[in-house]
Amino acid sequence: MRELTDQERQSLLELAVDMFCVAGTDGYLRWLNPRWTEVLGWTAEELTERPFIEFVHPEDVEATFKEVERLKEGLPAVQFTNRYRHRDGGWRWLEWNTVPKPDGTLFCTVRDVTRRKELEAERVDNNRLLRLAEEMGRVGHWRVDLTDNTVFWSDEVFRIHGVPLDEEVPDLEDAINAYHPEDRGQVSAALNEAIAARSGFEFELRLIQRGGAQRDVLSRGVCEVSELTGEVVAVFGVFIDVTEHKRAERVLQAQAERLKAINTTLGQFASIISHDLRAPLRGIATVLGWVLEELEEGLDEAKLREHLGRIEQRAQRMDRMLVSLHRFVRVERAEVDLEEVDVGAMARELLDDLPTEGFTVTLGELPTLRTARAPLRHTLGNLMSNAIKHHDLGRGRVEVRASIVGEDVWFEVEDDGAGVPERFQERIFEPLQTLKPRDQVEGSGMGLAIVRRIVGSCGGSVEVRSPVREGRGSRFVVRWPRRWPTEGS
Repeated sequence: MRELTDQERQSLLELAVDMFCVAGTDGYLRWLNPRWTEVLGWTAEELTERPFIEFVHPEDVEATFKEVERLKEGLPAVQFTNRYRHRDGGWRWLEWNTVPKPDGTLFCTVRDVTRRKELEAERVDNNRLLRLAEEMGRVGHWRVDLTDNTVFWSDEVFRIHGVPLDEEVPDLEDAINAYHPEDRGQVSAALNEAIAARSGFEFELRLIQRGGAQRDVLSRGVCEVSELTGEVVAVFGVFIDVTEHKRAERVLQAQAERLKAINTTLGQFASIISHDLRAPLRGIATVLGWVLEELEEGLDEAKLREHLGRIEQRAQRMDRMLVSLHRFVRVERAEVDLEEVDVGAMARELLDDLPTEGFTVTLGELPTLRTARAPLRHTLGNLMSNAIKHHDLGRGRVEVRASIVGEDVWFEVEDDGAGVPERFQERIFEPLQTLKPRDQVEGSGMGLAIVRRIVGSCGGSVEVRSPVREGRGSRFVVRWPRRWPTEGS
């Protein structure tokens, strides 16, 4: 093989894409190829007349000095990078490969890696923005490599799972087991079906965090297919925490139901105003008409008192109706104080105020719970009073009991009276609705409507079941939350 002539070597160095130079451990560049001027803008004379450290970025000076010390010891420099000043005032990243000689001469090949550094910086910045966007949007991304069964999680996936960022990524089996036990089968099926069909998938299921909290998550994934084999090699997807969105949906749904209930109530009020509230006024007007007619014929005092008594009864009934309606519309706006309530003691106090002669009233084991005393007292008091007041025989049996069912207390007030016909079991909870004619009923006919409104305002429910046994009796069942809805919300 023929050796290159000096002229050929010189031409090769001048045409090279990389930068070549000879330097000394004394801190000066001794020789450079033309590529230096192309990259940095300085002439060869300008670069060799001044110590090369004057061209180095201030932040890289210390590291450059340390590298020169290593070269003095005879250790080569491999891919050492620093920044050199360009003639226009900017900076260029240079990557050095240097071989030292015993006499202190340094032979260097240098490459301009500015563009690579810029791309690396862009990638770092993009990753930072991606992490920030994922954190703000509660959206993470993940990848399952099916060739080696490894799993990648972004930082936000760790956070959604409640797993520290410095822990290792769980394997696929552990990741699936993080879902609610009832949902794990759906996760596995979605993955398997997507892989078999080389398609995507989407599901919204319950995730149990490391600390035990439950989150609602939406997962979307697509299969990565090898161009060579056509086989699915990985599954990539995004992971979205939709818990707050679901809560907002539930709030909106509750508001919609509340608006529907308000519209129903307004319709009931329209009926009440047009019929029930006007009925006593019509009765008063009728009696006054009788009085006027009989005054012309010589109305005696006894007859007058009888008519005035009828007017007073109708006025009192209308007053009771108005008071009850006022109480009805104020139920959900009333402020409540939460306290520890001994329901058994409360029931005994209520019993002392009821006309129980001829009745056997049994109080079962009733709990102590943190709740609003006044609404619960009104609810139980009304149901216990009704069981006695509306008993068709005027004597009988009443039982009050309770049981814990999940997050609720179920209170039951049962009697052995005539019962409530099935067609009236919903109607009795409507305002001013009674089973008997209004003039035969004590009270306003608003009691059960107020009870249902109270119970509904705290997230519970009330219903009647009748008959209870042998064609008789009623059992009113109240589902009362053990935790008041404003606590922890």
